[in-house]
Amino acid sequence: MHIGLLKVELHLPAPQSLKEKRKVTRSLVTKLRARHNISVAEVGYQDKWQRCLLAAACVANGSNLAHAQLTRVLGDIEREGDILLTDYSLEII
Repeated sequence: MHIGLLKVELHLPAPQSLKEKRKVTRSLVTKLRARHNISVAEVGYQDKWQRCLLAAACVANGSNLAHAQLTRVLGDIEREGDILLTDYSLEII
């Protein structure tokens, strides 16, 4: 059993309030959960309206499978038009 953890730091240029940020963040989290069947949560910068730190986790029977799944998640985040990926880390336990 292998656990994959992806942490992504995002810049959200459009929101002008925390309410708008939550709308964008909630939409992204919902899409990622539905497309990839993974756990996703906002884990940092809850008080900043243009920054977001998300964590995504998956469990797989091989490290290559966990890495591939989280790489697909990262690709989906990069393709989001109104979100800029500023940093990420991916680790397999």
